[in-house]
Amino acid sequence: MNTSINNLKVEVSLENDDKGQNLVRVALSDQQSQGCFMTPAQARVLATELIQAVHKAEVRHKLQASHNTAWHVSKTMA
Repeated sequence: MNTSINNLKVEVSLENDDKGQNLVRVALSDQQSQGCFMTPAQARVLATELIQAVHKAEVRHKLQASHNTAWHVSKTMA
């Protein structure tokens, strides 16, 4: 899977090591010849951490938007 975010190319692929074990490879931008190799379990932990961080960011954004809306409503009613 190739993804481009803010001109940063991210490539995620499934590869095998010399023993035939599955490894998940994550490579960034111009470093396609290199990359971070993880076991599927390690990749799952990373994915979980990313999802949790995104969820926290979305909740924080919604709370800030809600707070700003509530502040605007209370100020216009005063």
